[in-house]
Amino acid sequence: MQLAPASESLVTRQSWIVYPHQVKQEWVVCGQTVDGVVDALPLVTQESQLMMASILNELIENAVKYSASDALPVRIQVTHRPQGFCTHITNWCTKYQGKRTLNWIRGIHATPIGEQYIKQLWRSAVSPTPQSKLGLLGICHDYPVQLNARLGRIPVYTDLCQITVSVGGDWIAPQ
Repeated sequence: MQLAPASESLVTRQSWIVYPHQVKQEWVVCGQTVDGVVDALPLVTQESQLMMASILNELIENAVKYSASDALPVRIQVTHRPQGFCTHITNWCTKYQGKRTLNWIRGIHATPIGEQYIKQLWRSAVSPTPQSKLGLLGICHDYPVQLNARLGRIPVYTDLCQITVSVGGDWIAPQ
């Protein structure tokens, strides 16, 4: 995948597209995409690079895993500012999955994240499932970020909808 270098302006907005079939054939493609995105951004600290890589990896994996079709694109958008960032991952999923994801993310804001993370760790240890929900909870637990989601206009004639999951926050200071 060829990625354009980041501009020298204070605010950088960049977009990429991946297809679930590419990532599912070889999961290393997810890591290569994340590396390419992180390398194209003007990230100055190792902490910022690690944070962005962790967030993007989790969001891309989830978008691919819950995509309604391997042929529908997953759009990655990153806005980089000197003080922070915002990422948006948009994909197509079933209406059921979209509403379920939206409600789960809204529920994250109802209880302190540390408490939810510990409870989910316990649930996953007691009865492991392929959908542990630890990835996004871990991102929210480990980094000073906000998680959001929105559904695109839901067409009546199909069972699909577009969902955008967004993570934004301030860069963490070097330790």
